[in-house]
Amino acid sequence: TLFRSPPSNAPQHVQFLFSVVEKYKIYWGKLPGPIISQPNAPPITKRPNTSGTPLTSQTPSHLIKPFNSTGCGYSKFCLTNPTACDPERDSQCFFLSFKAEKDSVLIEMSGPSEGYISFAFSHDQWMGGDDAYLCMVDHQQIQVYPALLSGRMYPDLDYEHVLRDVGWRLADGIIQCSFRRNIRLPEHKDRFNLDSHYYIILADG
Repeated sequence: TLFRSPPSNAPQHVQFLFSVVEKYKIYWGKLPGPIISQPNAPPITKRPNTSGTPLTSQTPSHLIKPFNSTGCGYSKFCLTNPTACDPERDSQCFFLSFKAEKDSVLIEMSGPSEGYISFAFSHDQWMGGDDAYLCMVDHQQIQVYPALLSGRMYPDLDYEHVLRDVGWRLADGIIQCSFRRNIRLPEHKDRFNLDSHYYIILADG
């Protein structure tokens, strides 16, 4: 029998991360496990940060079920392609919804894609100077970014935290993401006020 003593400088608390796989394209990564402490270790006064960055309201969560069209035309505004499709029942449904709640808007977006789905608010019917939002596949996860569209150039991603309650789901080639944004963001000049009228541009790839 071999016993190994821990080094003298071993951490007093350790937390393991794990992944859960439901099937080939449905999985959750870097889920925090329980914290294991050495004997006589002092109690934890602050939860360890396993990601190396501050845990904020922008930390994405995993959506456990698809979006659906319930409430469209009543409690939320929806755009769908094909017309009147339901993303919960139609895997080829491109779905975008907006639901105003006090001083913010909850946005849900879903569509079949292997790369990204996106939309943009525009003052006209042409790309350029638009307030865009992208849900992008990145190493089997979804990254959600606001961006600025400058003509037909690649979007200029905005890494400032203007979104909250971010969630995503990646299953069977379907990208789904949701997030909340304040109706007005006066400190962010590239973000449009959401109490005005705009054209909406949809894109995927």
